[in-house]
Amino acid sequence: MSSKTVTFYGHFSGWSSYPTVCKAITRWLHDQGVDLLLCDLRPERLFDGVEDIPQASKATHRGVAQRARQQTPFGSQSVPAMPGTSLLFGFPPWAGAIPRHATAVGYHVGDVDVIPQVWTHYMNQEDIILTPSKWCRSAFLRSGVKRPVEVVQHGISNAFQPRGGDAYGDLIHFCSAKDPARKGTVELIAALEGVRDKMLDFGAKLRVYSASPAVEMFIASRPWRDIIEVKQDTPGTPESMAAKLWRASMVVQPSRAEGYGVIPMEALYGCGVPVVATSCTGHAEYLEAETPGAAIVPTGSLEPCSGARAPSLEPRDIQKALSTALSNYWELAEAARTRAPQIRPEWTWDAVLSRSGLLRALHCA
Repeated sequence: MSSKTVTFYGHFSGWSSYPTVCKAITRWLHDQGVDLLLCDLRPERLFDGVEDIPQASKATHRGVAQRARQQTPFGSQSVPAMPGTSLLFGFPPWAGAIPRHATAVGYHVGDVDVIPQVWTHYMNQEDIILTPSKWCRSAFLRSGVKRPVEVVQHGISNAFQPRGGDAYGDLIHFCSAKDPARKGTVELIAALEGVRDKMLDFGAKLRVYSASPAVEMFIASRPWRDIIEVKQDTPGTPESMAAKLWRASMVVQPSRAEGYGVIPMEALYGCGVPVVATSCTGHAEYLEAETPGAAIVPTGSLEPCSGARAPSLEPRDIQKALSTALSNYWELAEAARTRAPQIRPEWTWDAVLSRSGLLRALHCA
């Protein structure tokens, strides 16, 4: 592998989940002796984040940055073909802009159970597909993807460390502004009516981090809005996300559909913060009914969600799990705090990538 060159196409700007995972995989591959050549795919901001990836050589930084200023796959010039293997990190429609080398390895995430036909079309033009959960893999195969699909799980950033001592703050929930239906946010807010008295006794609100106007309007119409607070915020950098978790009593993520859904894992395994969460779709990779420090929300059969289907979710089930978690909070918190230092080493990026088939996939490419 030391002589192998991987042209790593991705978007490295910002701190959303894609560039965070992109950078983690880049760093690890570099540490394994893979020669990396980085090429950004985002037309609006070409490579403004490439200097944040110190694992690429300085010469590669200069060369890639220069090429990025000169061309875009969406413009009149195309990205030049590079020898070796190309690793495409992004959504399948971008695949049409990638010159074909000997092998194309695509990284894709599927939240709901059926993906768009255009995704299937482009994914079937790639040689190997990487995805972070068995749920994603099943969605791709169900949608007609014929190429080999390798599961490469997500890890925990070094920013997420066990917090010192106990914390007693708000319950927090993160809701996607782009597609709030997947996060179980509406069902969660509806469930609060049945635990309002316990929330008041607990002395904390549910803080919803979301930039969705629809979510804010829905909360404003609830009679129990005195126990809910909306923060126009997104998870942000790993460091800012960790700071939010350290100040929280619990993380509540009853998601119906997650390609992976790393937030409960960062909370529970990284910071030792208890969680109330579903164990379906991507969460099933690391949460199960008896996970210490977690109160699991059950889900049902597949029902319409976000243009496809995802496991059904009932407010009464969230209410029951949340009520149990509030009644047994200190036991739950102690279990999370005690277990985090023990299990965190199993879920670092180095650990999950080492036990994945990533190097094997690239070696076979």
